[in-house]
Amino acid sequence: MFRKIFIICLLFFFTLTQAQNTKERLAQLYKDVTVSQLRGSDMEKTISEVTSILELKSLTTEDRLKGLLVLANLHKFKGENTQSIEVAEKARRFAFQKKEYLWEARLLGFISSIYRISEMSVLSEEKLGQAFKAVEKAPESEEKYRFYTNAYHEKAYYANLKGDYEQALLYMHKSTSWAKKQSNTRSKFSKASNYQFSGRLFNRLNNPDSAIFYFKKSLLLLGKPLDLNTKTLENYVYTDMGHSYMLKGDYEASRYFMTKVLEDSLQFRPTDLNRNLYRSWVQYYQYKGSIDSMDIFNQKVDSINRLMFKNTTTAVNNVTKMLRDENKLLLQKSNKWTYGIVISVIIIFAALYFLTFTRRKSKIDQNQKEKQEIKEEVLIVKEVKTEELHIAKDTEERLVNLIKSFEKNKEYLNADVSQTLLANQFNTNTKYITHVLRKMYDKDFNTYINELKVNHIIHLLETDPKYRQYKISYLAEVVGYSSHSKFAAVFKKIKNCSPSEFIAVLENKPKTNPDNV
Repeated sequence: MFRKIFIICLLFFFTLTQAQNTKERLAQLYKDVTVSQLRGSDMEKTISEVTSILELKSLTTEDRLKGLLVLANLHKFKGENTQSIEVAEKARRFAFQKKEYLWEARLLGFISSIYRISEMSVLSEEKLGQAFKAVEKAPESEEKYRFYTNAYHEKAYYANLKGDYEQALLYMHKSTSWAKKQSNTRSKFSKASNYQFSGRLFNRLNNPDSAIFYFKKSLLLLGKPLDLNTKTLENYVYTDMGHSYMLKGDYEASRYFMTKVLEDSLQFRPTDLNRNLYRSWVQYYQYKGSIDSMDIFNQKVDSINRLMFKNTTTAVNNVTKMLRDENKLLLQKSNKWTYGIVISVIIIFAALYFLTFTRRKSKIDQNQKEKQEIKEEVLIVKEVKTEELHIAKDTEERLVNLIKSFEKNKEYLNADVSQTLLANQFNTNTKYITHVLRKMYDKDFNTYINELKVNHIIHLLETDPKYRQYKISYLAEVVGYSSHSKFAAVFKKIKNCSPSEFIAVLENKPKTNPDNV
């Protein structure tokens, strides 16, 4: 009898110890995943471990939610966005059932961020809106403040994508205000992250001095980075500072900061950071006139763009399939009891239609007349707006200066340059760009850009004979044309000869005798 009691007690303490060890391990994994410490580890092994832990029935609600969030993050780190969303949605439904509203909000925010990086902005903003509604039910706490800090940071991303940089800065201010209410050490990192993104927004507004001010504040908070997250954020700051100094025309300072990032380990350089870094190096070597180095970094940018496009396309297709399957399942479940409701609704609507038909009939002609009048008014307003475009004097002067800076920095060589891109960069709209270009040069945007590109390559051909030895396709790439034929067509339209004919004329042109001048 005593032996049985002893064995039972031993098993009880063993189970208790095992549960305690599991709880501690889960807490450690949760802590590591929040500071991205698991990225360099064996992902498959860790995923298997977390999956095993989640199979335990003894887990508390809090521990189960932590485990699911850890698993969702692991899939995210592996680039498996579809699996990440599936796990997070499972956790979100569980949190809703248990009335864990703060967890529900956090998980919706997480799902929103995955949709954003997968470039599914509509779904992303929809999930973030649901997160804000869920968090209203949660009691005041440090975690609630942290949610608002992250959520407003996320809203700033959306405003940035839409080109509304001033609105994005307002969201960043709100995010920082919530971060200051937190007492834990995470708030320090959140503020540093906010200052970094605020600096980037000031770069977008072509205000490098304000940008550098915020970057320095961010670095001051980071101190000496000790973990993966802070070291990665530091590299974001240095990359953006390099761009700031380039906007100021200080290319040596720009090179200094960009070199610090380039020489750092790839472990601390995510894909989107590398893309921004390589783009800055393209601009730097473009300014220096080093075509070979510029071409190397252009190839790096193209490689990353192809990779990101492939990953985004895969994620979009997988998520679309997942949503379609869910809708199909819901439809099958609902079909069993909806037929009776549908028939009832049809009868009710038929009765209502019969009762209201005579009233509606008398109003149809009047409504059509009003709609026609509204259409005519809209057309009149559009015509007036098209013919008369008034721009404030200070706005026009600002755009003129920005266009001159655009030309000076040779930004027109960017293969992605467009009127919309320029409008976003100048924090204005395409109509204003068109108006100012017409006033300055009496040209439309496409003619303006094409002439800048062609004149640039003509200058290189005339002043540096080595360019005459390059293939026409390479010359096209130098000035940002992806198509050899398009470059040749534009060149011929502007110079009334092909690039090959122009080079032939230069090669046969006799040297000028200084004595005869």
